[in-house]
Amino acid sequence: MAIALISAACAGNEVTGATESSPPATSAPAAENRTAPAMPTADTPATETSAGNPPVGSTPVLVPPSAENPAAQPADPPNRDDATVDARHYQQGSNYYFQSPSGSIMCGITEGPEATGCQMIDVDPTPPAEMQECWNRENTSGGAKVSGTGSEYVCTNQGVYVGAPTDGGDRGGGRVLEYGDVLIVRGVACTSETTGVTCYMGQNGFHVSKEATNLF
Repeated sequence: MAIALISAACAGNEVTGATESSPPATSAPAAENRTAPAMPTADTPATETSAGNPPVGSTPVLVPPSAENPAAQPADPPNRDDATVDARHYQQGSNYYFQSPSGSIMCGITEGPEATGCQMIDVDPTPPAEMQECWNRENTSGGAKVSGTGSEYVCTNQGVYVGAPTDGGDRGGGRVLEYGDVLIVRGVACTSETTGVTCYMGQNGFHVSKEATNLF
């Protein structure tokens, strides 16, 4: 899905898709016809950045691991001594936001119900089997989240994990977490690598990249 940041004039869009109990029934349009989910701009940053709550209508569609997409435990998660950056540099209000150096992965560590998650922007990610229909829909962004109850896939049409701009521009996303850096805050550790972003909460978490999104 070719996702591009667009004006916040569309920020009121409702989530494309439904909860697990009511899966979306429409078929996926051709990728080249898709438009971007509404993202915050300098004038209208995402509500999450100030109040810890996601924008109206942004509740993601979540799908837990399955037999077709089993959870895969990576190497041991980083500990607090492995942090390479000061978390305060990524703080916006009561939440923390960062983006990959490429700008294609945007992440948030929040106090709200969305917990910690990442969504992919401006890329055509390979969806897991459960999310093929939702991720291939118009105005959607795929990703993953982790909370105290485990990790789940995310499908949303809002900038749920997109922080306010930090460079004076109108493109949201938060500060860049450079390749090789580790951000640790509130018991969550996120690492940025050329292969994608991995976030851990205890023994649960996810890895997000264009090639594959895995839960563990």
